[in-house]
Amino acid sequence: KSYLEWAEDTWQWFKNSGMINEKYLIENGLNKQCEVSVGSYHTYNQGMILSALVELYNEKQDENLLDLAHKIAFATMNNLVYENGILKDPKEPNLNGDATQFKGIFMRHLGFLYAASPREEYKAFILKNANSIWSVARDHTTNEIGGIWNAFPVKTNASCQSSALDAFNAAMIVSVKN
Repeated sequence: KSYLEWAEDTWQWFKNSGMINEKYLIENGLNKQCEVSVGSYHTYNQGMILSALVELYNEKQDENLLDLAHKIAFATMNNLVYENGILKDPKEPNLNGDATQFKGIFMRHLGFLYAASPREEYKAFILKNANSIWSVARDHTTNEIGGIWNAFPVKTNASCQSSALDAFNAAMIVSVKN
């Protein structure tokens, strides 16, 4: 099979798996019986699918793929946030070393979606989060950034810094895109 055929087959499997729920949030996978793990969301799951849909759209020019990417992006921005609109992974504040990276993954892929199909709401969301990271989640003495983007950093690590860089890179994308 060609790469495109594998991508199409994989997309059909994923689409039919039930992992995209009625709210357009991506469930966190399947259990050993291949049943959807209902009610478990992470921001990285929401992000990864955005770039996959954009790439498949680029090959197939099927607007339905972009429409679904937008629905997932908006569902994330409406459901996986604090009251002030800052992105939140559902496990916060109890994030391990991997989980502190999850929000950055979403932001990276939201920036990729924005570059392919801009929406002002994405720009505003990305910039709001990047500004909160810089002004609230950063220790102004050490410049270390925490894993929770709307609170002073209690715990920092390399994953937190990398996640913030993904958000800052997305902010650069939305700041230069016409």
